Amino acid sequence: MTIKAQCSLIPAGFTDGNFANIRIESSNHILAGASHLEEVLELLNQLESKQLCTPATHDCELTTEGVLTSGHYVKQRLLVNGEPLFGASDLGTLMSMLNRLRLQNICY
Repeated sequence: MTIKAQCSLIPAGFTDGNFANIRIESSNHILAGASHLEEVLELLNQLESKQLCTPATHDCELTTEGVLTSGHYVKQRLLVNGEPLFGASDLGTLMSMLNRLRLQNICY
């Protein structure tokens, strides 16, 4: 079976009536959502293993201090398609997450 639909990570919104900081969408349908990127990546792995979709590759960039969707202030942020998706106060944590996203073909 070939997976044709791509899943995209979309910052902030509602999933099943609950607010999620990050959502997974495919063909404009919300498939899942969670408050933390680690949870979203696990959900994305589950969707992929069930062959419901494959991760879309996003334009990811590092930027300086700012506020995340959750309202938390961080020193460095990771933007996905121009929207803040992850943040950390130390560059090592941010680079580790960027590496993980690249290994999962979520970021190029």
